[in-house]
Amino acid sequence: TVMRARDHGVGRGATAAGSSAAGPEVAIKVIRANETMYKAAQTEQAILRKLCSSDPDNRKHCIRLLRVFEFRKHMCLVFEPMDMNLRDLTKKYGRNKGLNVTAVAMYAAQLMVALRHLRKNGVLHA
Repeated sequence: TVMRARDHGVGRGATAAGSSAAGPEVAIKVIRANETMYKAAQTEQAILRKLCSSDPDNRKHCIRLLRVFEFRKHMCLVFEPMDMNLRDLTKKYGRNKGLNVTAVAMYAAQLMVALRHLRKNGVLHA
């Protein structure tokens, strides 16, 4: 389950650009509290850290893992927020008419950059 939230531990004092006094918006992925899911989350965390460390300029179109914490034995992964996923985008803008070809070409180009980055880091996307 992924939830939108405000990070109250960040941005105290002077507010950062794009954040309110309550802190910047984040996305929190809550992992079920069982051993299998916990191990999968640890693997996901390791992969995301590897991808992030090999892309210091944030140009490869991979989501940024900001931090990890546990809440009631659930592992929680904190990510940068995204406006909407591709499924929501097609529902909102592509209903009954499809998406603009130029926009699709841009999404495809970004996807290819991200997949090339995964390949260079030895990550297989399944």
